[in-house]
Amino acid sequence: MFIEKAKQLIDSHDVVSFDIFDTLLIRPYLRPADLFVHLEKLFKIPSFAKHRAAAETRARQKYAHLEDITLDEIYDELSGAEASLKAEELALERQTLQANPDMLEVFNYAKAQGKRIFVISDMYLPEKFLADVLAEKGFAGIEKVYVSNGPRKLKATGKLYAHVLQDAQLSPSRVLHIGDNEKSDVRRAREAGMDALLYTPLKEQFFKAFPSERKFWRANPSFEASVVLGVLALAWQKEMRSSARPGYFFRLGYRIGGATSYGFARWIEKQAKENHTPNLLFAARDGYTLARVFETFKNPDISSGYIYALRFLNRICRLDYHKGSQDQTQAVINHFKNKSPELAAVTPEKPLSAQEGHAFIQKYIHLIRPLAEEEFANYKKYLAGYIKHAGDVGIVDSITFSFSAQKLIEAVLGKESVVGYYWSVIPSSASTAYRYEHFLPETDRIEDSRVFTHRWDFMEFLFTAPEPPVKNITAKGEAVHAPHVPPEEERRIAAYRVLSDGMTAFAEDVYRIFGRKDIFLTAPFLINWLNWFFLHPTKEDTRQMAAIFHASDTNHQTYVPLLSYRPTAREAWGNLKEFIHFARRAYWKTPVQFLLTHVFSPLAVRKRGWRNVEVIFFPRLRKRYACLGVETERVSWKISWGRRGD
Repeated sequence: MFIEKAKQLIDSHDVVSFDIFDTLLIRPYLRPADLFVHLEKLFKIPSFAKHRAAAETRARQKYAHLEDITLDEIYDELSGAEASLKAEELALERQTLQANPDMLEVFNYAKAQGKRIFVISDMYLPEKFLADVLAEKGFAGIEKVYVSNGPRKLKATGKLYAHVLQDAQLSPSRVLHIGDNEKSDVRRAREAGMDALLYTPLKEQFFKAFPSERKFWRANPSFEASVVLGVLALAWQKEMRSSARPGYFFRLGYRIGGATSYGFARWIEKQAKENHTPNLLFAARDGYTLARVFETFKNPDISSGYIYALRFLNRICRLDYHKGSQDQTQAVINHFKNKSPELAAVTPEKPLSAQEGHAFIQKYIHLIRPLAEEEFANYKKYLAGYIKHAGDVGIVDSITFSFSAQKLIEAVLGKESVVGYYWSVIPSSASTAYRYEHFLPETDRIEDSRVFTHRWDFMEFLFTAPEPPVKNITAKGEAVHAPHVPPEEERRIAAYRVLSDGMTAFAEDVYRIFGRKDIFLTAPFLINWLNWFFLHPTKEDTRQMAAIFHASDTNHQTYVPLLSYRPTAREAWGNLKEFIHFARRAYWKTPVQFLLTHVFSPLAVRKRGWRNVEVIFFPRLRKRYACLGVETERVSWKISWGRRGD
């Protein structure tokens, strides 16, 4: 183990020197230059990162007779608004640099043993600045910080080591140097007569533990990936040092749901500012964790709250029910008959058809309407407790088609005062009646993985709450749940409670590192991140997620596997029909499940009349492999192989 080896070597030396970057201090970016990209985004100066890199190249060419340059000399090559970012660059470095807990332990051990401690670094940042940052991050007691841009000598050439040994009057054989670079921290130190120990950078340790993340980084070397993976690496290091490792669902929430909820919530904050909506209402159940994440931003200008705005409330507060739906008309009748003995006395015991139910409601509207107005008044009072600022109100939800929550809020506050914020919207003729914004494009193709991801059911798992489906709320605004909670729902609730904590912890760590500064996670990146997870599960993912089933129907009665299905052999062969059904619904399939799925579902047909027909072979494959067809203004005939919808 590195720490134990470092302590043994420290015992046999009088002096210990350390490298700074990727050794004592770690940036929360996998690629250090992404700090400049972050500045570009924060201050909205296009191409700053490119110009900052070019300025450093020009400065090194101008001072080619010197081994290193200063930050001032780099910024002398910039002009205008770009030149003014020098102080901001220093401030962002100071804020985001993190103490390496492994090296902090080694550093403190050297101090405790009474060793003389030096820091030696190849860097353009000012010596005093780095000395101050090191002290702030817990590395106090350093005898002297040597930075290459002072004496204009580099570790990489070995000349900085010679300068340090002479300046501090050190005997090389009594000095141990620790750093992360094989050439400049190990070979050059040894050439100078010092002993040296190589520290494997956190990035490499993380990628060794998570090869899928390494592959993702190679395939998606973006700023967003640099920040997200940087934060995950820091959290993983902390986790590895802890005696109490968090459970799977906390780690899943942190790793996958954290970035997703953070990016969506940040977009909501941005839109709320632009639209002057200082009140945000996160609709149950999809808004539960989003509300928690939003609170970590600590925005004093926007109030937020988690509210109930159920479809059922529209029916009982506004009598806004679908007249052709037997479920909805009967639900309205059942609700009000329990509140009115007079209505209960005339209500038939046998359920009514949709047409009969609507006729019954209209016949006894004189009994029902006052009760509905009372329900509406109670809801209005409930909602008022969440409106903290003068101005418009934003209602937050995941996906919408009918705008039921927004419709209810508009009825209370007025249509012109409400704007909806959604992950996406399924467009319809009714969409134009509402003010709304959407994080991802509108689409009615529910299998479009660029919006709904490869598995929207999992997204519904991320955007939910640790409570059963809510049937109604009391006059005090408390949730009313179904009296019986199936075991599948109990397992989901228990897992989600921990998952939500993990998602919130990610946002809290981002705040701890970056403060209120955004990290600019875009919708396309998050879709990429989620889809990568679906396509590259670990063995632990498939094993743990096999316990999670979700209700696939609107009545929350039919439970199917969320991602994976792992029954025992006895369970599988004891009910082969159920096994095949569940195997079809599982996204992560075993080889046997994969084979059975395609044997029993080899073909699908999509058509809108004879003019628009698509025949799909093996529609349950994970992606579309080929498509042949004829398309004219009048007809569209296709034959395809692979996942439908792509």
